Amino acid sequence: MFALTRIKSRLGGMRYSQFSKMVKEGVAKLQRVNDGSLLRCVIKLMLTEYYDPMYYYHQQKYKRKPLFQGSAGEVRDWLMTHLQKEPRALNRSGKELHIV
Repeated sequence: MFALTRIKSRLGGMRYSQFSKMVKEGVAKLQRVNDGSLLRCVIKLMLTEYYDPMYYYHQQKYKRKPLFQGSAGEVRDWLMTHLQKEPRALNRSGKELHIV
């Protein structure tokens, strides 16, 4: 809930209330009957209604060309190949990269 509270102002009051209620109900359902379906629904909504638009906004704002685009498997294969060849060239942030 703390992470949701941190983006409350960006979500707006109505969406924050909806997501907060769903998270609480989802956690209760998970604890009660070991069913995480409501939490998965909240995650999907957060990705499509908050994170995807934010990602696309920043992508347009900064016009930074991606190093590679593809499916999850293609990206993983590309990363595995390029991390072996040039691990520092892929790391724009200065943080350590780990592929699992």
